[in-house]
Amino acid sequence: MYKWYPKEGPVTALTTASFQAFVETHARVFIHFAAAWNGYDRMLVVKVIDQAVALQNKVWFASVDIDAKENFDLCVEHRVTNVPFIAIYTNGKLQESGAGYDYATNQLVRLTQKTH
Repeated sequence: MYKWYPKEGPVTALTTASFQAFVETHARVFIHFAAAWNGYDRMLVVKVIDQAVALQNKVWFASVDIDAKENFDLCVEHRVTNVPFIAIYTNGKLQESGAGYDYATNQLVRLTQKTH
């Protein structure tokens, strides 16, 4: 997990190997695909942790390190071309995903409907 996400906490670090089981095990999942070098990702971490605490046992939160070689195929599959990148799953199926965050409006941008 990134140094800016606590090792013990409400956000689970995922890899390609653990990803599918995590999204299939939990009814609602919010995943933050992030890079340690990206300042916007570091700023978003605080909001992700706050929401993970507020929505505990309702929505499960996870992060994926986009720079880890073992996560390359997962990032390609999700078309991660910019960070921060968010993916939202319901009952194991991708519902929405997108990149970017607008801090002026406090909203994710370019979040689009996607289904598998």
